[in-house]
Amino acid sequence: MKRFSAILSLLFISGLLFGCSSSSPISNKQEDTVLYSFCGENENCSIKNGVFLMSPQEKVLYGGILSVDEEEFKDITAFTTSFYVSLDDGKEILLSNSISDLTGNPLNLNKETGSISGGSFAPDILKHFEDNLFFELNAYDKNGNNKILTIPMNVTLITMEKDK
Repeated sequence: MKRFSAILSLLFISGLLFGCSSSSPISNKQEDTVLYSFCGENENCSIKNGVFLMSPQEKVLYGGILSVDEEEFKDITAFTTSFYVSLDDGKEILLSNSISDLTGNPLNLNKETGSISGGSFAPDILKHFEDNLFFELNAYDKNGNNKILTIPMNVTLITMEKDK
C-alpha cells in the first residue's frame, strides 16, 4: 500500500507539473494530460489501485494489485497477467507480465501486477480506454490445467487538463 501511495503521489504531482508546462517541443498543438484510476473484480479475482497517466511527455500504466481466491488458484506454477484495450480489430495489449517456476513449486498470485512507462500506445487507446479496458489472468497449475479469467475494468477519469 505504501508503494501504491508513493506511485499515486508521483503520478499526481507529474500531472500537475505537466499541466503547467509549455506545449510539447514536438508539436505546437495543445494535447491532453489525462489521469485515470481503475479496478475490477469477479468471484475469484480482483484488481485494485490501477493508474494510467497519459500526457504528451509521459505515459505510465501501473496495473495495481492482484488478489485471487487462494483455494481456486492453488498449485499454480505459471501465470500471465495482461491489461488490454479491446478495439474493433482486436486487442491492444498495454501491459503483460509472465512468471513461471520450473521446479513445480506453487507461485503466489497475490501481488502487484507491474508497471510500464514511456513508449507509445496506439492512437485509439485513449478514446476506448474508459469503456474497453480489460484484465486477463492466464494460469497453469502443476498438472498443466489452464484457467483463464477476463475481467472488465471500472475506469474513472480523475483529471484531464490542456497543456499550455
